[in-house]
Amino acid sequence: MKKIVMVESQEFNSTVKIGAHHYAELFAKNGYEVLWLSPAYSIAHYVNDKALVNQRRKLNSSKRVELSKNIYGYAPFTLIPFIKMPIFNTSVIGKKYLYTAIPNLKKELMKIGFGDVDVLWLSNIKSYYIKEFLTYKKLVHRVADEQTGFKGYFKTLENFEKRLINESDIVFSTAKLLENRVREIRSDVIYLPNAVNFEDFQKETYVLPSEFKEHQNSKICIYIGAIGEWLDKELIEFVVSHLSEVQFFFIGPDHGGLTGLERFNNVHIIGPKKYNSLPHFLFFSDIAIIPFKVNKLTNAINPVKLFEYLAAGTPTLTTSFNEINHIDGPFEIAINKVEFLGKLKTMLTTKFDKSSLKSFAKRNDWSTRFEIIEQELAE
Repeated sequence: MKKIVMVESQEFNSTVKIGAHHYAELFAKNGYEVLWLSPAYSIAHYVNDKALVNQRRKLNSSKRVELSKNIYGYAPFTLIPFIKMPIFNTSVIGKKYLYTAIPNLKKELMKIGFGDVDVLWLSNIKSYYIKEFLTYKKLVHRVADEQTGFKGYFKTLENFEKRLINESDIVFSTAKLLENRVREIRSDVIYLPNAVNFEDFQKETYVLPSEFKEHQNSKICIYIGAIGEWLDKELIEFVVSHLSEVQFFFIGPDHGGLTGLERFNNVHIIGPKKYNSLPHFLFFSDIAIIPFKVNKLTNAINPVKLFEYLAAGTPTLTTSFNEINHIDGPFEIAINKVEFLGKLKTMLTTKFDKSSLKSFAKRNDWSTRFEIIEQELAE
């Protein structure tokens, strides 16, 4: 079998399933052994996030840790953290911190059979120097976010990413703004937007989620995804306060993006749910929403949730961030909170042709995106 190391900034078993997870599964189904390399953890994490430490410690093993069929995991433990703090955010630390890994990272990769691979898929730019710890035939960089929009971003990462873009054999971008930014460095970047595993959202029977049972006679709006600072809290508060008869459910890891809105009786922040339960939540929802702020971060998001919502046949309303306007699909866009409220009211009383929603999603399956990746790797 061929081998690929995927260097990512999330865990493989994250409660939010992103594009990298789907690609890992597709590589594993198409003749590859996959190593999912989680971000390094350090002594600093023992203070700030013990749950994360416990999770990554299980992956810090000299024996293969199988996460799924043909997919394995590893997480380096480093003595020095590479984080947004004076001294620890420098290029010197960025280069050296993986060299402080215990056990020795290069030897561990060799032990678990990933010291010499066909593809190094390097998305996590903090791990730029992982290139020095293994040999590979192709280097792939997938630009999936506007990194400068995150709080943990620092200048050294910008320099690392520019170098990585220059040095990679293949560069993919998931959004038009990201494509344009990469094109300033190299012209052969490939625009490869996100998608959906369409069949995951088609079920023979659907089970009403327990959280919905007491609201069966109400209209339900749903949001699925991380609940963070990118959500437009002001817009959401405006909408829920004007539609008190409509129930709004927010599913996903709660990073405090909607703090204070729990005071509304029609707002339900219910935490993350298993991926295979999402089709059931969507089936029994009337409208799905993407209430993002419009800013540097969100303008470069090609939302996986859009394709998942539509794959389930759930009519969708979104705010007007840049990337969403480059997607020609059967969903509604609102430019401000007043229009969002008005369109949502209309949609709640409209009968939609769910087959057209599903047809659009089916044309945007991860498998079709993966065919492009395979073609590029074969050249």
